Amino acid sequence: MTGWETFTFEGKTAIPKLTIRKGGQIGLNSMAVKKFKLDKFKFIILQINKEETKIGIKPTNNENEEGARKFKIIQGGATIPAKNFIEYYELNKIKERRMICDWDEENKMIFVKYSK
Repeated sequence: MTGWETFTFEGKTAIPKLTIRKGGQIGLNSMAVKKFKLDKFKFIILQINKEETKIGIKPTNNENEEGARKFKIIQGGATIPAKNFIEYYELNKIKERRMICDWDEENKMIFVKYSK
């Protein structure tokens, strides 16, 4: 069967998404974990680009890298403790709390564009 690919994904959605939760966590759905291979990492670094209104999540295995924090992969996705990050940058005030995320190859990170 040259050229044919069998579809085997069994999650709720095939679109990687990030959610800013009211409790101070950032959540990534199972497709984001799978697509961005987050199971290969132990830490992430949260970043923001206020000019371009983008949130960045850089996976790493270097716990000594500036800003590195642990995250958990759970059934259905991943959770990142981010209460201080969300409050500091007032991300609890953005319009959409659930956003489609993508990969920034140049910076080796997951990102979302948010609206104020």
